[in-house]
Amino acid sequence: MKKRTLRLTALLLLLVLTLSAVSCQTKKTPSETEPETVPATEPETDPPVPPLEAGKNGCDFILDIPAGRDIKILQFTDTQTVDLKQARNSIRLNDLTAVYYGTRKCDSEVLCYRYMDEAVEKSQPDLIVLTGDIVYGEADDEGTLWMEICDRLDSYGIPWAPVFGNHDNESAMGVSWQIEYLLACKYCLFRQGDVTGNSNYNIVVRQGGEAKYLLYLLDSNGCHEIDHPGEGIQPDNPDIDLIQQKQGIYPDQIKWMEDSAEKIFASAGKRLPILSFFHIPPKALERLMTDDYGLDLNKISHAKFGSDGDFGDIYEFATKIDRDMSFFNAAKALGTVGMFFGHEHTNDASVVYDGVRLTFGLKTGTHTYWRNGHIGGTQIVIDENDNTFEVEHLYSDIKK
Repeated sequence: MKKRTLRLTALLLLLVLTLSAVSCQTKKTPSETEPETVPATEPETDPPVPPLEAGKNGCDFILDIPAGRDIKILQFTDTQTVDLKQARNSIRLNDLTAVYYGTRKCDSEVLCYRYMDEAVEKSQPDLIVLTGDIVYGEADDEGTLWMEICDRLDSYGIPWAPVFGNHDNESAMGVSWQIEYLLACKYCLFRQGDVTGNSNYNIVVRQGGEAKYLLYLLDSNGCHEIDHPGEGIQPDNPDIDLIQQKQGIYPDQIKWMEDSAEKIFASAGKRLPILSFFHIPPKALERLMTDDYGLDLNKISHAKFGSDGDFGDIYEFATKIDRDMSFFNAAKALGTVGMFFGHEHTNDASVVYDGVRLTFGLKTGTHTYWRNGHIGGTQIVIDENDNTFEVEHLYSDIKK
């Protein structure tokens, strides 16, 4: 009995030792334990850049041009059509007749539209841009001149883009009505914009699916009341509260230009050269004449340019916007390479200041005042291959 007990005890001891050995082999030390599993996280990425699309992400319009040729833009400026029958009173009728027309018949077909037709035929443009004073607003209180010239432009079947000058919005019809008529035109590219003025928008020019240029159309404002019976915008104009009577391109316009351009560049995947169109010429012109050419503007009545790519003449030196150069500097920093304007009817200079070409568009037609032999249109040609541009005045061949 004692031997059996000893044998059983030995067997149990052997079993315990075996189980202990197995336990020691399977148990891991703290250094051998598996690390705690942490769920994987996706790496942070920037939100996707939206594609270039008209009406979205800073872009107002896209103008698609077929590949295989250069791009042509035709500038009209200061057509400034007049209807003497709509003169507001006998004083203004006498003023307009004596200063501008004399015995001439005030016929827009003869004084304006045939010059437009001629320039369109010569250029065969992809886009027509009008840089303000399209009508003489105080002589269009019925709106017939506005409808007539818009209809004429639409008849070409070519996209056209206008900005307002300092005379357009004088019409008693009001700027809201003028805008409604523009928006109803089939070929007109136009947006009022959400900043100072009533004609602020942009157009991306695309060729063969590639964005080539960015165009900015800007309201330089300045339609104002004048202390002379019947002249200028009247205090009872239905939209006078929408008009900025002091001329200039304002800080909110510049900020909109900067913000929208950066969005467009992101969508395009590159920065684009910019051309800007507005009505009243900038202070940079004076800087060019005094700094680059050494001219004393108090002692001259005419500046002629004809070297280093500059050409044309300046006879009028009166009106300039952007006196602190804030618009010019901001536009240049964005990549602006050309600015186009009008307002001073006898000027046709195209000059380069600080890398930006500044061009007076050729006055279109013989309404109000002009310089003999210097009317027509201004053509901008963008080279399809190297994306540079050239400016040429298309002087009218019409003799009378």
